[in-house]
Order: sequence, then structure tokens, then C-alpha cells
Amino acid sequence: MTTETPVVVAVVHQNSGPGFVVYACQTCAVRYPPQPDGGER
Repeated sequence: MTTETPVVVAVVHQNSGPGFVVYACQTCAVRYPPQPDGGER
């Protein structure tokens, strides 16, 4: 499915190579699980 109004739902960081951004449509974005902010230890 494509959308004209994508929403960022996650930023994936990788140790080797560039990371990537995960996008979803506004309807599906509310169902995407929340991601940790990286500050948790």
C-alpha cells in the first residue's frame, strides 16, 4: 500500500552499515508498537 502522508513509526539503528526509517500510513501507524528511545539501560 502507498500513501501520500507517511508517518515515521521507527528508526532502526545498525552496528554495521546505515540504519533505516520505517514509515506507515496514518491509519496503520497507531497500531505499530512503540519503540524504545534508546535511553534505557
